[in-house]
Amino acid sequence: MTRQTLDPEDPRRPETEKFSDRTRKFLARNRWRVIFTVAISSILATLALNPLGELKHKAIEAAPWVGIGILVGEIMFLGGLVMMASGVGIKAGNPFRLKSNFARICQLANHSHLFMAGFWVNSLGAVGSAVAIVFGVVLHLPWESYGILTFAAVDLMLTIAIRKAILDGLKKSGEESGVTLDSSVA
Repeated sequence: MTRQTLDPEDPRRPETEKFSDRTRKFLARNRWRVIFTVAISSILATLALNPLGELKHKAIEAAPWVGIGILVGEIMFLGGLVMMASGVGIKAGNPFRLKSNFARICQLANHSHLFMAGFWVNSLGAVGSAVAIVFGVVLHLPWESYGILTFAAVDLMLTIAIRKAILDGLKKSGEESGVTLDSSVA
């Protein structure tokens, strides 16, 4: 039996990728599967390694603080959205329906002080909800449950990405109109 070796210059030679490149591509294709797998595995490990009564007690102990943190975060999120809508001249109406108008509100932003204040209140509210979950899990639940934090991490990453896109859009529209983002906040 003879071994066939391919010349490095031969176009038929299979491309070899680094492990890190293959991993990055896999995670990009399967990010939601990975997130759910980590979270579900964490929940199952927590249930398997800890007495159910103890977990129930810890969850009940954490629930009021986490619930209050999420409630305050959502109130800030919606309050900031109302401020942003008022800053661009849209009637607030039902605050729970404002979430669907978020993109339109940001498109109409005219760099008003009220809009920018609302933007930052909204951003703090969005971050606050994730932070409340993180503190509740880290302070009250066993380490096996930390995989649940993947949901909070994804929420935080999306919050930052959305806010960055909004700020970039405001900066771009400000440059086109001759108003800078810094001068609109000052």
